[in-house]
Amino acid sequence: MEIKNNPKTDQSFLLVDSTSELSKINKLKNSFNKIISFDLESDRLLTDNSINHEISENFMPDEELKLIDSACINFCQWYNENNGDKLLSYEGINLGSLFRAEFNNFLIPFLKNFIILVKIVKNFPDVTFLCSSTIYQILNKLTKKCAIFRGKIA
Repeated sequence: MEIKNNPKTDQSFLLVDSTSELSKINKLKNSFNKIISFDLESDRLLTDNSINHEISENFMPDEELKLIDSACINFCQWYNENNGDKLLSYEGINLGSLFRAEFNNFLIPFLKNFIILVKIVKNFPDVTFLCSSTIYQILNKLTKKCAIFRGKIA
């Protein structure tokens, strides 16, 4: 997909995360109207290299971010619901609780990214996106105006 010569739009966004390669970002940065970082590692790297960008969480109000965090934390306690403590226990250990940290570490970032991407696509319906493969897995379900940016930051 040719991003900068897309006849349907004159706007294109580069969506990066820790899997994006800095050298490629540097080569492409002037071809995009906006660069958006989706994690702390990419934000720090872009900042350290004086690359103008926005952080993805700026597209979501703080109240919504707190609501997602709270709902996910409550949801991650699923193993205590409906007699789960008795049903899932083995030798005094609730087996469901063993997955809590991993589940929480996956669920919160995924939901945040999903909701942020929904908001970006809704607010910028004519924009074409170039993004990391991780972001693409979500974004290509929301719009067909996206392509994968391959490479690792480091």
